[in-house]
Amino acid sequence: MINENLAERAKDDDKLKLGNFPEFVGLGIVPVRKSSREMAVAVYVSRPLAKLSDLFKVSVPASVVVFDHGSKYSVPTKIVNIGDLRP
Repeated sequence: MINENLAERAKDDDKLKLGNFPEFVGLGIVPVRKSSREMAVAVYVSRPLAKLSDLFKVSVPASVVVFDHGSKYSVPTKIVNIGDLRP
């Protein structure tokens, strides 16, 4: 099971450096499903999935590999539309 610690470490992976895309807002940690204890890396975006550029969609990996105490974990990613942020 992917816990918050593993997801936090996955969040720092170079594959998630998406700052060049205008739709990218930031990264976070969210449950894989509402009632799940398993965590995923949230990729926060300012547009609905259907309006994201194809290049952005293929740039977000389905998962990020993290090693912990000799074990390999595949931490899933989840694109989350949060809309435009306003100060």
